[in-house]
Amino acid sequence: VPVDEQGPYDAIMHADQNEIGRLEAEMACEFIDATFPDAADGSVEVAVIGTKGTEQMKQRTEGMETIADCAKANLVQYVDLPEATISEGVTAAENILTANPDVKVFLITNDGGAQGVAEAIRAYAPDNLDEYAVYSGDVSPEAQEGLPKCELAPYRGAVSIGGKLEGLI
Repeated sequence: VPVDEQGPYDAIMHADQNEIGRLEAEMACEFIDATFPDAADGSVEVAVIGTKGTEQMKQRTEGMETIADCAKANLVQYVDLPEATISEGVTAAENILTANPDVKVFLITNDGGAQGVAEAIRAYAPDNLDEYAVYSGDVSPEAQEGLPKCELAPYRGAVSIGGKLEGLI
């Protein structure tokens, strides 16, 4: 995945960042439809935690924002988070849930931030984790084992960029 300041390259892998974000939105919409089958259109609250500070992440964030095309989804908050670490993800999720306590689905640019968001949700609603979902635009080695086994709830899915993640959907 190219970063403008790096180089020269022996090899480079280009990824369609917008597609990564759209795949996150697709997984989130499937979760919403399956988990809230009787929900009215525009009634399931969603938050996007992205950044538009670089062209690559702007594209990914714009892909995540296509969650607005999901009939039952209601994109209620966008948070710009340039450094989505675990601790930054916790803080962002806590702030979102304070302002919008009915948010059920979070889309975030990366795995570290997604782990933090999931941690915040586990503290916020430990008895209702089946109602929440977090999706990220990449996946760390730590999450590769837990996601397919549903051990990281409510962190439910990530878009893999390369590698071998058989069964990770």
